[in-house]
Amino acid sequence: MIKDNAGDRGRESGRANDKMAVRQKFLIAATVPALLALTACGGGGDGRAIDPVGGGSQDTGGIGGGIGGGIGADAGGPGVTLFDLGSTTGVHGEGGRIWIANSVEGTVSKIDTDTMEELGRFQTRPDTLGSPSRTSVSLSGNVAVANREGGVIKIFNQLDDCVESNGQDGIQTSAGGDNVLPWDQDECIAWYVPMDYGSQRAIAWTKGEIDTESGEVSNEKIWVSGDNESDAGVDIMLLNGDDGTIEATVNIILDAEGEGWPYRAYGGAVDRESNFWFTTLGGAGVIVRVNLEDMSYKQWPKNHWSYGITVDSFGRPWTCEVSASRFDPETGTWKSGDTWEWVFPGFKEIDMGGCMVDGKNRLWVSAKTDFGSGYGVAAIDAETLLPLMVHEIPDHAHGISIDFEGNVWGVARDDVGPSNGTEAYKINPDTGDVQVFSGLNGAYTYSDMTGFGLTSTVNPPVL
Repeated sequence: MIKDNAGDRGRESGRANDKMAVRQKFLIAATVPALLALTACGGGGDGRAIDPVGGGSQDTGGIGGGIGGGIGADAGGPGVTLFDLGSTTGVHGEGGRIWIANSVEGTVSKIDTDTMEELGRFQTRPDTLGSPSRTSVSLSGNVAVANREGGVIKIFNQLDDCVESNGQDGIQTSAGGDNVLPWDQDECIAWYVPMDYGSQRAIAWTKGEIDTESGEVSNEKIWVSGDNESDAGVDIMLLNGDDGTIEATVNIILDAEGEGWPYRAYGGAVDRESNFWFTTLGGAGVIVRVNLEDMSYKQWPKNHWSYGITVDSFGRPWTCEVSASRFDPETGTWKSGDTWEWVFPGFKEIDMGGCMVDGKNRLWVSAKTDFGSGYGVAAIDAETLLPLMVHEIPDHAHGISIDFEGNVWGVARDDVGPSNGTEAYKINPDTGDVQVFSGLNGAYTYSDMTGFGLTSTVNPPVL
């Protein structure tokens, strides 16, 4: 667990928030005209983790390097130039942030992706019994969290946005993993909306409206699903990002339910028009698109097993587990790369969990390996759907995300693997070097937990 010093926290918070405000506006404004080539993480791996500031990282004892080596700039396919999201900053400030749900504890952790320091931990429901799982980060850097047991919360990222509400001088908010404030005391909780659903999982921010001169983002909305154990279908709601008001709802009777309740809307993501895509868990289900403009929807069959979902910069949804499957909205067809058809050293199969496409057009997935710990992350070419590399990590990575330096993040799960959901892994995609954050409590997150996924859909790639 990362330790804090109260005096240092106050000074660091002031400096960080000053930097975040400037860099946030700069990056958002810069992404609007064009998204250029993402600077890859450099460095020569020696098989050991870099020990970051704060003591939350551990030496991985030789994990690193991986199998398959790096990949050149042509990974995006012929004529494709992919994103430049900044080599040192993300939409939410210096170093970027990743928000990881501690499902068992009923909290969410805010972690600096550069220093690996836990900056705050927050309850996600008044009774702490919400079982949070999916997190989504907006272009303005704030997080929305869906509680499986019902209820949605928004938490401000920047201290300057937090609002006095508890009658004490100054802003009171969590400053680390061992500093979770009582529900009515943390003034960086923007709002909480209780919802009467037995399953609330899929969640994603829209891009909102971006001022190209100032970089300010406004009119952000939140998509979220709600499902009860009945034959009444799945509710898809659009929430006002400022206050959580439900602005629109559509009820969808699915053509096929996959594994059925409570997994009928298992994960969600948005495309470049901020339309909402979600899938059912398992096989024989559907993929569904709900249109932002009028809440109309369309569903297509999904005849393969899947767990995670993401949407790439070209507007193509992906599902992951066992196979990596890419959906073409124009033709309504799937293209799949199946692990049992691949012959790749060390890569046994795609494991259950999330997935995300990085700035080099590589789909990153959780992997089972036949070397080392048996766990890893793997990169798959998003055009050919063939494996490119696999890197070993200490435990199963249930959640997969990309930070704004191009690193891959894997989040362990509370009931799978040796860490029992206490760890998250930051992997250099080109060297395989691994840094370990420890101190989570019953973690379970797969979603756009850094905001990279949403940012990469703001504009199409430059062709």
